[in-house]
This record gives sequence, structure tokens and C-alpha cells, in this order.
Amino acid sequence: MLAVPLLHAADWPHWLGPNGDNIAPESGHFEADLNKWSEAWKAKVGRGYSSMIVSRDRAYTIGHDEKSQETVRCLDIKTGDVIWSYSYDAQLLPKMHPGGPNASPTVVGDRVITLSKDGQIFCLSADKGKELWKANLGKILEIEKLPAWRYASSAVVDDGRVLFSAGKVAALDLKSGKTLWTSKNAYHPGLYHANRFQAGR
Repeated sequence: MLAVPLLHAADWPHWLGPNGDNIAPESGHFEADLNKWSEAWKAKVGRGYSSMIVSRDRAYTIGHDEKSQETVRCLDIKTGDVIWSYSYDAQLLPKMHPGGPNASPTVVGDRVITLSKDGQIFCLSADKGKELWKANLGKILEIEKLPAWRYASSAVVDDGRVLFSAGKVAALDLKSGKTLWTSKNAYHPGLYHANRFQAGR
């Protein structure tokens, strides 16, 4: 369930906002007192941790049905009505949390780029949600098994290249989805390291 407050703001087309610094541009309409906010609408979008991404009066997010599918949804930012949705088979992959997608959509021009929890990349048309191309991040980076914390890299688009990170960095062509390059340095994706400390030394 997602609740959206009634306010006016600039587009937020990708993770961390328009400038990549998690700061909303000054709009002159922001009410700092949250007690004065009113709820505009609610929508059920499924399980997960994807942010709500806003572009051209539309909102985009990803959620899992807790059974077998993830769904990308495009909502009317004023009413919360679903404009289009795109579903695909995907694992829930709970690990120390209920599961569901971690990455947020990225909107660039007339395209929406998404990454599922299990590594599926989709490029959809922003107007109707039509699949333009798809790829698999694990195959591109030659990762044999899912990272410990699964895939959570929201796409970064730069000069026609779509960038993802998971141990290595991959660059895909925005128009075709073709892999342009992968970085040489490889690190263990999604692992954490526990250090043991000995007392009384």
C-alpha cells in the first residue's frame, strides 16, 4: 500500500532525484509541517522496496505479488489510477526481510528501465509499458549464483548508456539493450563481512 501526499513538486525521475543528491528542487509550494499534509490517494503496488519515481505527471514503481510475479506499474500522479502495468515471473527472494524488488525504476525520455530482485532488466515504453528490450544482469556479469542480498542497483543513464552495478559495472546501450562493456575489476556482489574481535588483549 502506498499513500501519496497532496503536494506539488518537480519530477523525480530516478533513484536519489534529478540531481542524484536526494534533494528536491525548491518549488515554492512545499509545506514543511507534515501535520498539515493531506492524503491524496492510496494504491496497492505489491511487496518490495522500490521508490515511487515521478515523471511528467506519472508515477512508476515495482512490486511483487508474494507468489510468483513482479509488476511494474505506471500511475496517474493526480488520481493514483493505473495507466498501465507490466508483469513478469520473478522470485520473491526474502532474506532477513519479506522480499520483493529493491531497485527503483529509472525514467529517461520515453523509456523506463527496471531491474528485478533476481536480475532481470527491462526497458519499457513510458507511455504504454510496451517491452522494448530485456536482458539479464547475472548473465552479463557472469555471476553464477544470486548475490547474497540479490540485485538492488537502480539504473543510472549517462550519454545513452544504462549502467548497473553488482560486483562489476555493466554498460548497456539504451536503445537496443546490447552490452557495451563490463568493468575489469570484480568484487563479491552483495556480500557482507563479519570481523571477530578478541577481548582482553
